[in-house]
Amino acid sequence: MICPQCKTYNDDDAKFCEKCGRALRSDKRGSINSTTKILIVFCGILILGVGLLAGMLLQNDKAPVATNNTTYVEQSPTEVINKYDWNEIDTLSGVNDDIMSFSTKGSKFKVVYSATPLKNYDTNYLNVDISNQNNIITSGQMDWGSTDAITQKEKSVVITSGPGNYFINIYTKDLESWNIKVYDYY
Repeated sequence: MICPQCKTYNDDDAKFCEKCGRALRSDKRGSINSTTKILIVFCGILILGVGLLAGMLLQNDKAPVATNNTTYVEQSPTEVINKYDWNEIDTLSGVNDDIMSFSTKGSKFKVVYSATPLKNYDTNYLNVDISNQNNIITSGQMDWGSTDAITQKEKSVVITSGPGNYFINIYTKDLESWNIKVYDYY
């Protein structure tokens, strides 16, 4: 420590200058040493971290846990509102052309179709036509060219249509296998 008056070097723990006798620590009264400052900052960060962790744990406890596909939320003693979800209603697998029929009760349904081609260096495809009793609603297609990788592809289509009876016409060329799943939204 250097004396501010006579500029003499003194021991770090000296309270008075060895040469002139001036008090060396008098200008630092009430100040906090660096170790105490670091300890205070560390405790503040630790308290903040514990508070954030407790808040996150409380939020997780309040999150609803679904136990099944249909959940009922009670608005009043006389009114109940449904929360809807996708429900698998039919599955069909094959190799060649086929047709499937199904019935829905929800306001929309989803068709997920996938296929794997044969390794024959030719054009392979899967076409699906989704229709009601009178009209084709939509069509989907996936194909593989002669130089494409022999990998499974999957596509899906969502149809917004009321409850009813529907058909899927499946047209194929040189497939190892195909799979179609139908989901109803209710």
